[in-house]
Amino acid sequence: MAKAKDKAPAEGPAKGFRRVARISAMADGYRRGGLKHTKAPKDHPIESLTDEQIEALTNDPRISLQYVDVPDAPEPKEGE
Repeated sequence: MAKAKDKAPAEGPAKGFRRVARISAMADGYRRGGLKHTKAPKDHPIESLTDEQIEALTNDPRISLQYVDVPDAPEPKEGE
């Protein structure tokens, strides 16, 4: 299956950031694109979503999908 990373905005995130798909639904437990959604936004790695999922989410008026740049997780320090 094709991945949706090519559907994200063309410009990449700034250094130290990564782009995610932030998804929320009008109602808790709403399902679309094989995923269960909530009113509270949840970040999904873009590379984990297929083109078909992005299309289904984008075309559903009960879903909010935004591409957001978030800070990279800090690297674990040695011994932690």
